[in-house]
Amino acid sequence: MITMTMRWARARVGAIGSAAVLLLLLGGAQPSAAADVRWRGIGMFTLREEAYALNLGRLNYQDSPMDPFRVHLFVDAAVSDRVAVFGQFLVDDTSSRPIRSYGMYALFSRFTPTDFSIEVGKIPTVFGTFGPRAYANKNPLVAAPLMYQYHTTLRADQLPLSAKDLLANRGRGQFGLAYTDSAGKFTGASTRFMGVPIVYDICWDFGLVGLGTWRRVEYALAITEGTVGVPVTGRDSNDGQQFIGRLGVVPVTGFRVTGSASRGPYLDRLVVPFLPKEKDLEAYNQTALGLAADWAWSHVSLNGELLRNEYESPWISEDLGLTSWYAEAKYAFAAGAYLAARFDRLKFDEIDVKNGTTGETERIGWDNDVQRIEAAVGYRFTPDCLVRYDVQLWDEDGEAWRTTHSASALQAVISF
Repeated sequence: MITMTMRWARARVGAIGSAAVLLLLLGGAQPSAAADVRWRGIGMFTLREEAYALNLGRLNYQDSPMDPFRVHLFVDAAVSDRVAVFGQFLVDDTSSRPIRSYGMYALFSRFTPTDFSIEVGKIPTVFGTFGPRAYANKNPLVAAPLMYQYHTTLRADQLPLSAKDLLANRGRGQFGLAYTDSAGKFTGASTRFMGVPIVYDICWDFGLVGLGTWRRVEYALAITEGTVGVPVTGRDSNDGQQFIGRLGVVPVTGFRVTGSASRGPYLDRLVVPFLPKEKDLEAYNQTALGLAADWAWSHVSLNGELLRNEYESPWISEDLGLTSWYAEAKYAFAAGAYLAARFDRLKFDEIDVKNGTTGETERIGWDNDVQRIEAAVGYRFTPDCLVRYDVQLWDEDGEAWRTTHSASALQAVISF
C-alpha cells in the first residue's frame, strides 16, 4: 500500500504537462476561427567519402549529419493568439528509423505582463546555447559539438559491475558495447548498443519548461522525465525527474554569457536486478554544469562552451566525471560566403583500478579522450540555398591525429 502511494505521489511530467495545458486553455486563450497550420522544411543533400571517421559522428539510430539525404520537417499550428503547437520530424533513409519525430510541444505565451512563455510536451533541451544553432541552415559546420553528440563508454540500461569492466570497454561507446556479469548474462538490456552521450540535443525529452526574458536577462527552468544525456523519447525509464536551469546575461549588444545546470536520475529500470542491495534506481544521477559565451561583431561571430559532467554508477565508488569544451569561429568574408572552424575536446577523469598483473592500484581515464577539428567554407546562393565543403579531423584516443581519422563532405542545404 505504501509503495502504491509513493508511486502515485511521483506524478509524471507528462501528467503535469497535461494538467498545465488544460488549465491554460481554460484560462482564457481566445480561440481562432481555424488553426493556422504551416509546414516548412530543411533538405540536406550530401556527397561524402566513405571513411572510418564517419562512425565517430554516428547518432543513436546509426544516422549521421553527413548522410546523403536528410530532411528536417517542421509543422506549426496557431491554435489561438496565445497558444501554438510545434512539431518536428526527421527523414533519413540510412537511419534504423528512417522517419522519426524530434518533438511535439504546445507553447503558451503572452498570458503575463512580462515576456514569459511555457512549453509542454516533447521539448528541446534548455541546457546550453547550441540548440538554436543545431539546424543545418543555422550551424556553419556539418557536425554538432562533441558534448552534444559523442557517446561515452557508460550505458543507462546496462551496468558495469566494476571499474575493470568499465575500462575494458574504453573507446567503444560510439560503436556499441555490452556489459555482462561473471556468467555472461547481460546486466540489463539484452542488446549491444551505443553508450550514453553527455548532452544529447538530437533527441528531445518529455517535460515542462518556463522561459522568458527581462531586460538584458534571459532565463529558463524545466522539469523533464529523462536527463540531458539520456532523454526519454518513449516510455519513462525511472520514477525520478530532472531539473534544468539556464540563465543568460547580455551585458553589451552582441555579447552574451550563459550558465546552465541540470541534475536527475538517468538509469533504466532494466538494471534494477543488478543494483546493490537496498539501493534505489533514482539514487544515481547525472549532474551537468555549463558555461557559454557568444559574441558577434560585424562579419565575425565567436561561440564557445565549457561543460563539467558527472555520472554516478552503482558499482564504481568514484563519480564518472568529464570536462568538455569547444571554440567556434565564423567569418563572412564576402556577400554570401563564409569560413568557419571549430575545435572540440572531451577529457575524461581518471579513476582507481587494480592492475591485474602487479595488483597495484592505478589511475586511468575511464574513457578515451577525444578531440576534433572541423572546418568549412560555405556560400549562400540565396537566403534559402547554402552550399558548403566541410572537413573533419579526429583524434579518438587522445594520443595522435591521424589522416585515416578524417572525413569530408560537399553539402547543399535548402530551406523550403
